[in-house]
Amino acid sequence: MQIRTFTFDNGPAGLSFTHVGSTVPNNDFRRRDLNVLSSRRQDEHGQLESYLTVLSGVFTLNNGGWTVPVEVSSAGVPTMADPTLDTTFRQSVNNYHSDKICLYSATDDAWYGVLFGGLGLQTWDPQQNSLTTDNEFPFMNQIAVIRRDTDGVYSQHWVGEMPLIADTAGPPLRFGTNAEFFLANPTTSLESDMIDLTTISQETTIGYIFGGLASNGPHTRGRPGAYSVASNMIFEVVLRPVPEPSICGGMLIAVLALRRRA
Repeated sequence: MQIRTFTFDNGPAGLSFTHVGSTVPNNDFRRRDLNVLSSRRQDEHGQLESYLTVLSGVFTLNNGGWTVPVEVSSAGVPTMADPTLDTTFRQSVNNYHSDKICLYSATDDAWYGVLFGGLGLQTWDPQQNSLTTDNEFPFMNQIAVIRRDTDGVYSQHWVGEMPLIADTAGPPLRFGTNAEFFLANPTTSLESDMIDLTTISQETTIGYIFGGLASNGPHTRGRPGAYSVASNMIFEVVLRPVPEPSICGGMLIAVLALRRRA
């Protein structure tokens, strides 16, 4: 329930670490099975600074999900918006640990976290143009983008679904939970797993998704015939720049697509 900072040294004597410090305990940090993403932004002097964005996660004391992101500076200092305010952003989709991509655009100082599948409190219904709430946190195939603009304002957007792949009995499988993303070309990366959007001018394979779970339904516990198994699927992730901002309310500058690889 606190942020702890460590330094690591892989010297001649082997790998070692030093505990630098810990923050004051905070019950809002009592999270697990969450997505932690590398992030960048410009400071008040226009200089780029790196930090971590700690998204959602489970479980609250009443078995619910956390929704307000926590930002952790490079010095290990956490900040979180007031969860009691109506104006505070709350991440209601793709809450559980899943495969994800971090992207940054220096053009508009915008950061994007793309979350593929997993489990979530709310699921977007494109037919009804509305969100459906399920407090049991179902498996899902939706792809969501969490965006942070240059003013520090967060927003969440539905951008599509994982490929439709059915099991032998017919129901579509749901992917993403506990899966991982592997970067294809390090030259497009700013640091770690964060992709520099300014380096991509044409359709580009940016990485691959592998592992995690595949489920034949939104829920498996206590549902006859429902299951979740280890996934052996590999998905190719393709980023395609578009001439006009066309999704996420005109805020995202790229289209993300998935292709199944044999």
